[in-house]
Amino acid sequence: MFKELRRITTSMKILDELATHEAGHLVVGLRIGIDEQRIAFRPPRPGEAAGAWCKDLDCHLQKAIIRSLSGLLAHIHLLPDTIAPDLRRAYAHSIIINADHPNFHELAPADRDFLSGANTDMHMAWSYALQLKRNNQKQALSCLRNAERKARSLIAECAANISRVVDDIHLWSAEPDREDDVMLFYPSHRAKAVIRKI
Repeated sequence: MFKELRRITTSMKILDELATHEAGHLVVGLRIGIDEQRIAFRPPRPGEAAGAWCKDLDCHLQKAIIRSLSGLLAHIHLLPDTIAPDLRRAYAHSIIINADHPNFHELAPADRDFLSGANTDMHMAWSYALQLKRNNQKQALSCLRNAERKARSLIAECAANISRVVDDIHLWSAEPDREDDVMLFYPSHRAKAVIRKI
């Protein structure tokens, strides 16, 4: 079984969209002071190809919200042409798509969810906001909107570093020593080194 997983993993090409999304979490996390994190790229399974992991997010709820939103926002900022035009228009206003969103009724119900992988991130952000605001839905929504503005600003500030980390993820995933990995864990120390090179 492990031999089969290794074969699948080593032949797995990490898509730019996936690498950009996960690098957005990682780079913004580093920028706001979350050091213990990494990305796990898994063999393709339905609904789960990667995840950006970090330690003790529950202790830093505001940072956790910003970091949760950063993957989708990095994708939107750096790869806008990979997103359908109607979603791009909606996301330009806000990635928090609820009944108050001006594009809410223009989007098909399936499109009110998020780009692949971002649905879990949005649920996490909402959960952290509810924790932070003691389950007050109105305050949690306001908290999310403020965090989105901050995350958008951080993505714009960190865009070049996110792109460098994406390039490094591709280089790293093609290295010969990845052949023995069952799961590919991209470490944050490598991202830090790439960012420091400038």
